[in-house]
Amino acid sequence: MTATPSPSILRNFTLFAACDDEVLHEILKHTEWLAIGAGETLLEQGEEPDGCYILTEGQIHITREYPDGSEGVLATEGPFYVIGEISMLANQPRTGSVTTVSDCEMTRISRDTMAHFCQEHPEILADAITHLGERLYRQTLHIREGGIGHGHTRLASALLLLGGAGDEVQEHPLPLPTLARATALEATVVRWELQQWSARGILSYDGQKISILNMRALRELAAT
Repeated sequence: MTATPSPSILRNFTLFAACDDEVLHEILKHTEWLAIGAGETLLEQGEEPDGCYILTEGQIHITREYPDGSEGVLATEGPFYVIGEISMLANQPRTGSVTTVSDCEMTRISRDTMAHFCQEHPEILADAITHLGERLYRQTLHIREGGIGHGHTRLASALLLLGGAGDEVQEHPLPLPTLARATALEATVVRWELQQWSARGILSYDGQKISILNMRALRELAAT
């Protein structure tokens, strides 16, 4: 393990990909190298963004806690993933928590450093705006096509496997994270679908237990 990160690491961050070596060396002088052990919390959901991190070694979990107290794993990421840049660029609270799955190494860039170099190099600011727009576009597309499209079919099919062939009301203990993993959907998408189906009287869900109220309607959802 080395405490001397290379300027090339910064090129993994979209905002710095087009910067020349001189600019990268200057930015690197204002970064902080970190080594964090497994099982540590790097970012807390809801906290104010003070910077972002480029993961160079190890693995992290990104999780989100919901109002009912349940928690879902949104993603597992490895080397060269950039952590927390959207909250930092938008200056909004963290949307999830980040914990280390293994021993990790990363390079931290503070919000003040980013603001300084955006001012000194307008092309970085332009790239930041483009990056935010692209992330918003991809997220919107994912929700519209993946989450609300084929995703509801996978979710309905998984619940049918639990329900079997009968039409009677059935109850099953099923935490949200388990259901999300079983259907390969993000927890936020699963929660949204369950809320819609609950409003339609197809099922009820309290975050830990699902009661299937209308098996016929669930079969129709699985077939669409």
